[in-house]
Amino acid sequence: MSRFRSLLSLRGGLIALAVVVIVGLVAGGITIGPLLLHGPRVVSVNPTDGAKHANPQAAIVVTFDQPLQQASLADAFQFDPAVAYTASADGATVKIQPTGGLTYGGDYQLTIGAVKNSVGRALDQPVHVRFTTQPYVAVMSVGPQDGAQEIAANAPLTVIFDEMVVPEEQVRAAADDPRKTADLPQPLLFEPAVQGAGQWLSPTHYSFAPQEGWEPATIYKVTVPVEVSADGLGHMEQAYSWSFTTAARVLDATWPFDQEQDVATNRPVEVRLARGVDVASASAHFRLVDSDDHKPVEGTVEQQADRFIFRPKAALRLGGRYTAMIDAGVLATNGRPINGEPLSWEFSVIGDLEVAQVIPAANATNIITTTAQIVVHFNHPVVALVGPSAQASLPQPLTLSPPVAGVGRWLDTSTFVISPTAPLSPATRYTASISAGLSDPTGGMLRDPFSWSFSTVVPLVYGSLPADGGPFVSPRDPLSLVFNQPMDLASLSEAVKLLDSNGVSVPGRLAVAAQPAAVYYKDEQSNDSVLRTGFTVAFTPAAPLGRGQIYSLVVSSDARSSAGNASLAQAYAATFTVAALPALTSSTPETGDQSADPNSSVTLNFSEPMDWGSVEKNLTISPRP
Repeated sequence: MSRFRSLLSLRGGLIALAVVVIVGLVAGGITIGPLLLHGPRVVSVNPTDGAKHANPQAAIVVTFDQPLQQASLADAFQFDPAVAYTASADGATVKIQPTGGLTYGGDYQLTIGAVKNSVGRALDQPVHVRFTTQPYVAVMSVGPQDGAQEIAANAPLTVIFDEMVVPEEQVRAAADDPRKTADLPQPLLFEPAVQGAGQWLSPTHYSFAPQEGWEPATIYKVTVPVEVSADGLGHMEQAYSWSFTTAARVLDATWPFDQEQDVATNRPVEVRLARGVDVASASAHFRLVDSDDHKPVEGTVEQQADRFIFRPKAALRLGGRYTAMIDAGVLATNGRPINGEPLSWEFSVIGDLEVAQVIPAANATNIITTTAQIVVHFNHPVVALVGPSAQASLPQPLTLSPPVAGVGRWLDTSTFVISPTAPLSPATRYTASISAGLSDPTGGMLRDPFSWSFSTVVPLVYGSLPADGGPFVSPRDPLSLVFNQPMDLASLSEAVKLLDSNGVSVPGRLAVAAQPAAVYYKDEQSNDSVLRTGFTVAFTPAAPLGRGQIYSLVVSSDARSSAGNASLAQAYAATFTVAALPALTSSTPETGDQSADPNSSVTLNFSEPMDWGSVEKNLTISPRP
């Protein structure tokens, strides 16, 4: 019994000691409960189980739920196929770095074995992770293509790979924030070097644009190195290179430009060159030639940074045509020849003054008397552009016969107008004239006199109300005549007559209408009837016209316009019939009809247009239906 008590006392003491140790460790900040209860457990692995496109150059990271012993890592990881590696623990995180990296496009299984925690507890059972590494990338297509010629200075360069180089999320992030583009691979090497900006349009599509454009007449060699991306994700088995040649353009712009007209006699020829063209070489190959006699024009050349200016020693010939030429063999700044054939453009020097347009047109007829402007437009400037106060000092080249009261002025540097201050005379032929000798600032002049003529409108009758052939005319309403211009009422009083069927004049009163009337007038040129309004007079018969009688409204050619006293172009006559008293001509059913349909309507036909309200008011059917 005493021995049994001793054992119990000893066991109790050990338990108490263990409790004291554990409590002491906890109080000292070291929690070893989980380490004693179970071994380490895998929290995550990168790349994950089943991952595709794992980076062969990147470390494999395994995260556990508790710190590990570094010594336990040496043989704890196995690759299939076998891979040499180094492993290091940082607390609960282990980095496994394959020596020399994994194989591109390989399938691997990683087995995580007996790693131990800090108190020696091991992983309960192995963990297996399968993944596939990123394959080698290859260039699938490029633009410009290998060997391409005449590539434009602003042409973009594109490379399309067959596999992902940049993850999709990084492409999207750079699109949202362009500053992140600098973090992405820039996989191209240029010879000669080029400054520019690259952009990943997709995980496989890269685009590059030169900052200042491609140099002209230059062979560019572009190389995609083996390491497409610095992180190792994009890797090629071998570098890829191709070449292209840029276009050889000489000219950017010229003044005068090709086919320019009215160039001043003292104007220099300015040639702006395309980027990369040697100015000295281009100016040495320049010639200016008279297109008529093919003689070269002497002059001096001034060279500037991107252009040269040719100044003729003498004024160019008035009305002459010239050809500017740049011969073949111009060099780029890199010494390469640019143009294999000569370049040329032509321009015409301003000539003598000529009349380009007149208003009204020559031999125009029926010009309205209230025409606002008589215009002559020359083929190039005649005077300087001045304000209204200086118009009096400018030439007044246009005269009119017969004379017209008006004000002459230059509408612009090449257009002179006369604005009449009173209506033109009707039925009058005017002649506008410009004397020879009118000069321009360039030394040109109007060599021959110039004149043209036009005729103003002749008085005519547009039409009448009622029109010719009008039926059912009211016996009491005034009769209207519409003219194309104001007429002299005194002459109309003699010229306008209303005649009955026997040719006897019907008395009445003629006066200017309060409102102009509108009538249809048959246009002689288009042969169409158009609605016209104009000066309108009204003839009111002294007594109602006879019912059913035929009358003629006539205007003799003695009628004259109120301005200019011009006679009517031709006499006018309109014959019409006054509405007769109405009569019932027929009906349905007819009178005496014994078989009328009781469900049909009654139709009444009259000889004249009727006021149907009055017909209904006076119509009686007996017996009442």
